[in-house]
Amino acid sequence: ESAYSAAATEVEDNTADDKTDDEPVATNDNESSMEGTVDENEMHRNQAALVIEARHRFPTREALEDAIHERQATVSLAVGSGFDVDKETLTRAALADDEVRKLLPLRLVLPTAADLREMLVVLQNHKEDALKEYDVTKALKIQTEMDEIEKQIDEEEVYLRKKNVSQTSCVKCGTNFETKKKMVGILKKKEMMCDNCRVMPMPEV
Repeated sequence: ESAYSAAATEVEDNTADDKTDDEPVATNDNESSMEGTVDENEMHRNQAALVIEARHRFPTREALEDAIHERQATVSLAVGSGFDVDKETLTRAALADDEVRKLLPLRLVLPTAADLREMLVVLQNHKEDALKEYDVTKALKIQTEMDEIEKQIDEEEVYLRKKNVSQTSCVKCGTNFETKKKMVGILKKKEMMCDNCRVMPMPEV
C-alpha cells in the first residue's frame, strides 16, 4: 500500500468515526460503495500486474523508448523507399508498426527519470509531515518507497551511460545504434548505417 493510498484510507476512517449511531443507514449506498472499493482494488491489481510485465520487458523507460524508436525507424525506412521497397521490407515494417502500437501504452506505466525525481520530492514532503506527527511507521514506509524509486533512477542513469558509450548516429536515418567492435572514428561508410538502412542502397551524392 503506497503513501497515497494510506492517506486516502486515513481520510475515509476519520469520516467514518465522525458518524453517529443515530444516522440512518443507506443500504444501497453502502453496497455501491463496497462494489466501488472492490472495483478499485481490482484496478490497482491489474495496474500492478501491468507494471511488473512492462518492467520485465523493459527494465528502464529509456529501454522502452529505444525499442519504440527502433521500430519507428523501420516503418519510416519502408515509407521513404516509395515504390522501390521489397516485400520483405514491407513485412518488417508492418510488424514494426503493430509492435509500436502495443508499446506506446507502456509509457503510461513506466515513468521517466524526471517523473521519478518529481515523485521523490512529493514523497519527501509526505515523509516530513509524518515525522512532524511522530508517525515513524508511516515515515519508514514512505522511505521504503523512496528507496525503490532512487534505485530505479540509478538504473535509468546506468542504462544511458552504457548506451552513450558504444553508439553512433546512422548517417542515413539518424537513429543511434551500437558499434561494439570498432571505434566510431574508423568505421567504414556502410558501418556508419544502422541495420535497417544497410539493406537499402545509399543515395548517390
